[in-house]
Amino acid sequence: MKRYVKNNEVFTLEEIRNANKNISIPDGCDLSDMGYKPLKETEKPVKEGFEAIEIIPVNNTQQWELVEIPLEKQIAAKVDEINSATKRSIISLIGNDVHQRNMTAKAVQLTRKEIKGIITPEESIQLDTLNNLFSQVETLINEGNDKELQIKNCTDIQTFKDKCNELKI
Repeated sequence: MKRYVKNNEVFTLEEIRNANKNISIPDGCDLSDMGYKPLKETEKPVKEGFEAIEIIPVNNTQQWELVEIPLEKQIAAKVDEINSATKRSIISLIGNDVHQRNMTAKAVQLTRKEIKGIITPEESIQLDTLNNLFSQVETLINEGNDKELQIKNCTDIQTFKDKCNELKI
């Protein structure tokens, strides 16, 4: 969306139209008679641990300021990333939530049969397979929780960065 600058303030075409309801302003028209100049957009800078904040343009050129993201927010974002990765690993292993619930129900059913002593050899193999998958899920969850705890225990930005590198996250 094209934006314009007037008195070091940035406006969209819609904002200009709303401020000048008595004037018909078609798309792509020259607004220099009204004091608006096209904003020269620049690429938003990207740096780990920082967010780019748009500031007052200079000579109608978009400007950015890199502001360090507070450690607490970086930790929270990394924890979300860990949780998402854990969830993806679990889904990759045993499928979506519905499939997981169906597997749990089947494991309960087979466990009840095993307790009653009426489980068949094929069902026993199936129960062992399900229990093995659930053990793998538990391992994935424990690994994710351990990473999360290590990240949450970081007290400064350098320790946080080092820990992220160490954990490869």
